[in-house]
This record gives sequence, C-alpha cells and structure tokens, in this order.
Amino acid sequence: MFKKLIAAGATLAVALGIVALATVPAQAHDHSVNATCSGLTVNLTNYADDSQPGHKNSVVVTINDAPVASNPDFGSSFHLSKTWDDTRDNTYRVVVKAWDSDAYSFDTGTLTQKACEKPSATLGAVTPHQAACDAQHPGATTSASFVIIGGDHVTYSYTLNGGSAQAATVGSSVPVDVSGGSVAVVITPTATSGYKLPSYDATAWSFTLAAVAGDCLSHITVSGTPTVTEAVCDAVGTAGTGAVSFPALPAGAKWQYSTDSSTGPWNDASSTLRGLAAGSTVWARITVTGSGYVITNPGATGPFTLTLKVLHGSDCVTPPAHLTQTQAVCDAQNPGQVPEASYTVPATTGVVYKDASGSVLTGKQVAQPGTTVKVFATPDAAKGYQFPTGTSNPTVYTLHFDTLSSDGCVLSAVHGVPTFEDSRCELPTHPGQIFSGDYILPAATGVVYQVSLNGAKPITTDAGTYSTEPGDVVVVTETAQQGFSLDAGYPAEGYAHTFGPDAGSCLLAVAAVAQGDPQTCTTDADGFAVVRDGAIVVTVEPHVVGYTINGTPVDMTKAVNGTVTVPEQPGSYLVAVQTETGYAVVDFPITVVVDAVDADALKVCGPLPSHALVTPTFRDQQAGCFTSASFTLGELNGDTEDVIWTVNGSTVAAGTYPAKVGTTYTAVAAATKGNGIDPSVTTTTFTFTPTASSSPCDLKTLALTGTGNPTGWIGLGYLLLIIGLALAAVPLIRRRRTAE
Repeated sequence: MFKKLIAAGATLAVALGIVALATVPAQAHDHSVNATCSGLTVNLTNYADDSQPGHKNSVVVTINDAPVASNPDFGSSFHLSKTWDDTRDNTYRVVVKAWDSDAYSFDTGTLTQKACEKPSATLGAVTPHQAACDAQHPGATTSASFVIIGGDHVTYSYTLNGGSAQAATVGSSVPVDVSGGSVAVVITPTATSGYKLPSYDATAWSFTLAAVAGDCLSHITVSGTPTVTEAVCDAVGTAGTGAVSFPALPAGAKWQYSTDSSTGPWNDASSTLRGLAAGSTVWARITVTGSGYVITNPGATGPFTLTLKVLHGSDCVTPPAHLTQTQAVCDAQNPGQVPEASYTVPATTGVVYKDASGSVLTGKQVAQPGTTVKVFATPDAAKGYQFPTGTSNPTVYTLHFDTLSSDGCVLSAVHGVPTFEDSRCELPTHPGQIFSGDYILPAATGVVYQVSLNGAKPITTDAGTYSTEPGDVVVVTETAQQGFSLDAGYPAEGYAHTFGPDAGSCLLAVAAVAQGDPQTCTTDADGFAVVRDGAIVVTVEPHVVGYTINGTPVDMTKAVNGTVTVPEQPGSYLVAVQTETGYAVVDFPITVVVDAVDADALKVCGPLPSHALVTPTFRDQQAGCFTSASFTLGELNGDTEDVIWTVNGSTVAAGTYPAKVGTTYTAVAAATKGNGIDPSVTTTTFTFTPTASSSPCDLKTLALTGTGNPTGWIGLGYLLLIIGLALAAVPLIRRRRTAE
C-alpha cells in the first residue's frame, strides 16, 4: 500500500507541474500609430527584448519624406510624438521590424494626413455716404466717403474706379473725391492667417459714390427800405446829427452803405448808421454775404438814396413847460402825520427854471401848506435857445398851497367800553360746566388799552377776551394812539370791576327713586308656606346712569316698565346713584330698609309646615391592585329619596359609581322640596379625583405558581429535558457494553 501512495504522489506532482507550465502568459507586442492634422504619435510596447546577437527590434519614422526617427534596437518599447504644420497636408511612414516574429513587424506605407480645417472669419459691414449740399454752408458740399464697421480675423482693401488696391482701416471713414464725377468703389475682404473667408455677397461690397447735382446755392428773397432819423437842434444855429436805420434781412444777405456815391465804395452796415450831418446823403444797397447765396429779386437790392434835411437857427426854438403841483392832504391811514406839499419842475431842453432867489430848480420841490411859491422860466441863452414869439420871458408860474386844519390831521378816537362777566353757570344748556369770569376789550380805532390786575402795574393789552379768578380786581384805562384824541365820553378814571365768587358746581338736579319692599308670606305651587324675599326697587330716570347697592352695581338692562327690582334679604342697604357729567341727584346716597316678614303676617298666612332635616354622605374609594376607583352617594339615615344629587352638572340618584383615574368629580347635594339640610352639615359639595395605586402589583413571591413570569417554567423544562436525555442514554450505553 505504501507503494501505491508513492505512485499517487508522483502522479500528483507531474500533474501540478503540467498545470503550472500551462499557466505561463504569452508576450503581448502592442503598437499604435496615430496621426492628426496637428501631429503624429507612435507607441510600441511589450516587444520581446533579448540580448542575444541578432535579437533586435528596429523602427524607422519618416515625415514628409524626411526621417525623424531611426532606432535599430529599441528593446521592448519605443515612443515618438511629433507636431507638424497643421495648415498643410503632411505625409508619414512607420516601419517596424520585430526579431522574434514577422507577425509583429509592420510597414504603414506612405500615408497622407489632411491639414486642419480653418475657422471662418467674420465679415463686418460697409456704410457708404453720398456727397450732398451742405445745409450749414450754402454753395458747399459734404464729402463722399465710406466706413467699414466690425469683422473678426479679416482685413479689407478697396479700389476706386478700378485703380490700385488700397488698405482700409476698420472704423475709419475713407473720403472719396467725386468732384470730377461718380466713383465706383469695390471693397475686397481677406481672411487673416489660419482663417478662411466665408462666402459673401460681393454686390454688398461694391457701390458708386455719385457727384452732387446742382450748384448747392441758397436762394433768398430780400425786402425793406432804410429809415432816416433827422438831425435835431442842439442850440440856436447848431444842428445835431441824424441816423439811418436798416431793417433786418434773411440769412445770407447784408446791408452796405456809401457816403460817396451810388456806385461806392461800399461799407458793411450795422443795424443803425449814426452821426450823419444834417443835409448829408447816404446810399445803401443789399448784397449777399458769400458766394453760396443768390438773391432771387435783385430789383429790390437798391441802391437807395437817403438825404437828411437841413436845419436852420429858427428851428432851435423851445417853449417852457408847465409845472405839476401837489396839495397837502391829511391821510386817514397815517393820523397825526402832516403831509408835505410839493411841485415838480419838468426837464425841458433849452429852458431854465429858478425860484425867487435865483436858484435853479429841477425835479420835485417841497412846499409848506398855506404858502405861495413863484417859479421863473427863461430860455437857455447860453446854449442859443429862445422862446417862441409871444412867449413871456421870463414866464412866471405862481403856485398857491392850501392851509391844513387846526387839528393838524389828528383824528378823534372813539374809546372802547370793556365788558365784565363774573363766574357763572349756564343751565340747563351747559350742566356741570363752570364759566370763569372774564372781561372783554372791544376793538377800537386809535385806542391803547392799559390793564391793571389786582393793583399791579398797568400793562398794554390788545383787544380780546381775558379770563379772571374769583375776587380779581381789574382796572382798564385807555390812551389815544399817535394822531388820535380820545372823545369826550371817556371817563378819566377808566373802568374798574371786582369779580364775584365761584359760581359753584353748576350741576343740574335730576330725580331718582329707590325704595325697599319687605318680605312677604305666601304659598308656593305645592301648597307649602314660603317667605318671599324682599327687594329694593329703583327707577329709570333721565341722566341717571345707574345705581349701586352697598357698592354693587345694579343691572339696569333688567328694567321693566321703568323700574329694576333687586331681591334682597331683610336689612339696611346704602343706595347710591351715578349720573351723567353735569348732573346731580338730591338726597342721595340714601339708606333703604328691607323689612322681614312680621308675626302678624305669619298668622294671616298660616303656620309654616315642619321640614325633615337630611344629612348627605359621600364616600370615595381609590384604585388598588384588585379594586377600581369609585364613589358612593347616600344619606346618613338612609333617606336617600330626600336628597337630590348632581355630579359634574348632571342629576343622578344615590348609589355607587365607578370613577376614572385622573378625572375630577364634583358632587353637590340638595334637599328635596319641603326638606332641609341638617345645620350640622358643613358642606354639601364634594370633590374626588382618583389616582393610580402607588404600591407594586407584580407578585414575585408566587415563583413557579404565579402567572406573571415564565422563566421558572423554562428552567424546569430544560432540567426535565436533561434528565430525560440521561435516562434515555443509559440503555444505549449498556447495549454498547454488551456488544463489546
């Protein structure tokens, strides 16, 4: 058998050797050649690398017929990455020779890689500007031009009438001379290096700039004739100078004048030509301001002949002018101020005005009322002036000024009479309102009031109404303002008044009624004699807001037929009244008595029946381990029918009721009609809130006999199981021993 084991081991070793040999991996020999428009990448990996002679791997890489790499022995790997001109087509070839197998050798042959696709340039736009007449400069024209706006990666050139090409700058206006006639413009866009020109409409880049038709002259129509201002006399025999005024002309036209002849020489004229001698002649004409204007009505341009008249010495005669006189009149707006009288000397050329003393007078002169003033007018002989024939020289002006009244413009002032009002009530219109004492100073023209209060220094006081306090002493005096005098009716001592005492509360009295109704003996519907409660009855009255009984407000909303009845037990009660502001009730508060039923009334009503006295009982039971919470309603002597019970507002019969833990129960006991509660009972209201049991209820001492814990039963079952297995094993052991 040992030999069999050796043979099996040998067989197993051989098998494992075979498996190991079968799992040796083969050599991979990976290669990749990648060409793009921008370059070439060659990667050779996992080639067999052997140091024996002749076991060599070689590679040759050619780009555009020029070798870029030649490695006769690159071992197990070779890497090459080259870039080329991406704007042209490029050729390449890769030749690899593997020593271990031709299966890993390859020759790509000569291949061509296309150039990279160029991005497109963006064209802008061209805007031509035709030449036109220059509205701001008649006769001139604006220049023809064009401007190229926008474009990316593009340049522009242009030709004029097929001439040589010229470069155009984007955004700059290119002027074109069209004075010799129209010019054909052709613009050629060219893409910059690395970009291609997109297709475009060549007609949009070719246009003609035309010459301006017409002369661009401004045609204007003129009208108007100059006016002459004649020379005037400066002095006898001495003439002044005149002037010529030129009317306004339209734009492009102007006035010219000549003082030599109707043919010139000409000078440009302003609006007025001054300093022209009397008897002189001026020639005027209208002409254009520049070559860009043409006058459409040349017959209106003149020349105009303008001659000033000749002056003589007799033309320098001037008459005197009358003086203006102003009388002095009292001004009611400024009493007491004496106005001035005056006269005004006119400014007359060639006339001199003087007073009686020989002083020269000019402008406004002041005079005194009640006086007479004389003014003498003479021609200014020093300057060659003379009065007309028949005019007195000198001419005398006599001015009489009226006398003012003896009062000197002082006005009579009508004094004011003060009004004094003591503190007062105004009933029934203003109940509760006390009107303080006051005095009124009426408005009076020309009067100043001085008021002294309680002997103090008088102070100036304006017209108006002023309040006082009871007992104040007020003295009012008056003085006349400036320009006024007090009338004869004013008392020299002024006006004095002593104000009376306070008017009081000024409350308006209103009526109120409160009375007590006594207890009475009566019989109820069941025939029992009962005592009806007494009451206090109050009336509803105007301006009475409400009543209080011993401080408790009466609900006036319960009024019936004008009265409110408030049940009360026998006794004395203080009744007070609340009124609206300004009103008062006489003789309130008052004491109202509610009488108890008397013995005579009881005799008339009959003796009252005797009542049974009952004693309510209430017992409660808290929850335990084996009991629920409950409460019991009863009567001490078992007379449960004589007691009425309510629990939480619901009427229930006597008996025992379950209670829920955490819920509050309020039981109220009352005697049935004809019965009463025993006086020894201190309360008829009972409250009970059950709570959960505070002691544990898991009976651990029961052990195996209890029902709360199954652990004992499990232990017992396990023990019984062990014993049973042991007992079952005994026959088996014996059987084995017997068999042995």
